[in-house]
Amino acid sequence: MKTDINILRKQIEELVQLFHAVFDNHAEDLLMTAAQVAALVNIDIDKIYALCVDGSIPHRKVGRRYQFKKSDIITWMKKQDADSPFSVDSYVEKYLVVNKLRG
Repeated sequence: MKTDINILRKQIEELVQLFHAVFDNHAEDLLMTAAQVAALVNIDIDKIYALCVDGSIPHRKVGRRYQFKKSDIITWMKKQDADSPFSVDSYVEKYLVVNKLRG
């Protein structure tokens, strides 16, 4: 009897883990509107449309509407951060060179 309860408990735990895995993946694949993407990435909606036109942001067009997968937008944002040439060290170094600070 005790082993049956342990088996059931283990099966329930596995089902709960499976449910969470499916739900979490599904949440990342939600479709978003341009307004939702603009709010997520904190960019003006007109800029989002411009990025769509030049193909810089992952999207699909259905009729006259743009749709975005949340997981694609998150990946795109991470890539934008990785490609950013800005670093504090390089900024300070350039500032010191340009202003020729005296010690």
